Amino acid sequence: VVGRNGSTMIQYKNMTDGNYTFIILSSNSEGDSLKSSKLFIPSKEYRIAKPEIIKLLADSGKYTLSWKAAPKHNARITSYTVFWCNSSSNSPNDCNGSINFDYVDGDKQNYELNNVSSTLNFAVAANVEELSSGMVWASCTATQKNDIGKLKTIWIPAMQSTYIDLEWKLECGDSAIVEGYSIIYCPINNLPREQTCKGNETTHNITGQTSYRIEGLKPYVTYKIQIAMFSKSRIGPRSDPLFNTTLEAAPSEPRDLVFSEVRNDSVALHWKPPLHINGGKMNYEVWYNKSKIKVYTENYTSDQTYILRGLEPFMNYKIIVLAFTIGQSNASNSVDIQTEIGTPGEIQQPGSEVSSDSRLSIVWQPPERRAGCLEYYELKVKTN
Repeated sequence: VVGRNGSTMIQYKNMTDGNYTFIILSSNSEGDSLKSSKLFIPSKEYRIAKPEIIKLLADSGKYTLSWKAAPKHNARITSYTVFWCNSSSNSPNDCNGSINFDYVDGDKQNYELNNVSSTLNFAVAANVEELSSGMVWASCTATQKNDIGKLKTIWIPAMQSTYIDLEWKLECGDSAIVEGYSIIYCPINNLPREQTCKGNETTHNITGQTSYRIEGLKPYVTYKIQIAMFSKSRIGPRSDPLFNTTLEAAPSEPRDLVFSEVRNDSVALHWKPPLHINGGKMNYEVWYNKSKIKVYTENYTSDQTYILRGLEPFMNYKIIVLAFTIGQSNASNSVDIQTEIGTPGEIQQPGSEVSSDSRLSIVWQPPERRAGCLEYYELKVKTN
């Protein structure tokens, strides 16, 4: 196989597992080189576990590569080989020109390269005597970057009434210098294009993760959320804001229930709306003893007045109010009333008893609905 146009890399795919020996030599129109390089690659069973690159930093001409040994490496590492080359593209393992290398003792897990102005790709290999793990390329091309960029990829995988989950993804170049993230959020008014915070901003600084749950939020409130990356010495610009509204929840209880204008069949009720509505639409239920009635209102955020009708005269009632969105609130304070005296109910057909030739006894039952304290009856007698 001939590498064309000065290429110093070739890739073989779909090779079966086994021991391989590669011999590399130069060639031109005059023939092949006298000397060659030999590369032996053992089968998987005998290969050394590959190290893991954990960070590649680039700042003001200085590169720092850090790695750690494989968790289950099966032999004592005698040395590491660090490779680097000029990058020819955004690919982390594509080289333009020669691949440089240097050896590092087996007990070290970082490497510094100074006074470099070009963009480089890095790799590392673990060595045990004459065997090697093979090269592990850093996932990012190391550019000379002094400024922290703006986080571009953020999404919300889950949300409930009191929390919002965030996840984000770094651009390849940002991962080299980012130490952590500032999560900044605040509630806003539910108006189109309204981006001004309705309260104070809250900030949480986190490190070592690319996901976060914002907890302790209020139900059915729209929040503006931004993330800013920071390094050891500076903080970057905020991301474009995300706007999201938490889910609905049951409202808090209606407040300050009072009554007025008690009649023999009705009462006027007054109450204030819940302090936290927690939803987009709300209605009420008025309970009086074991009965209830739904109360629908268009302006559910204002103080309410409702005339409760159909009550029995001279009856004791305990009244409470509940609020509903997607769930039921706790009960309001209760009020106890007694309706005014009303008209008694109809008396059933009286009976009669003849006690003597001159005396007739009339007998009847009191009305089922007394509607007050019965003081006397009127008896109408008609003779034939």
